[in-house]
Amino acid sequence: DTANPARNQPQKKKNIRFSRQNAHRNRSIGNQSPPQQRSPPPRSL
Repeated sequence: DTANPARNQPQKKKNIRFSRQNAHRNRSIGNQSPPQQRSPPPRSL
């Protein structure tokens, strides 16, 4: 039983790294999305 939790710990650390990479991608996309929303004129209103 002790071997399973030990293996689960490294997996969680890997997931944290992936989450950080996704966060950077989300930030880059988020920075690109606002200008796209501001670019169209207030025709939708």
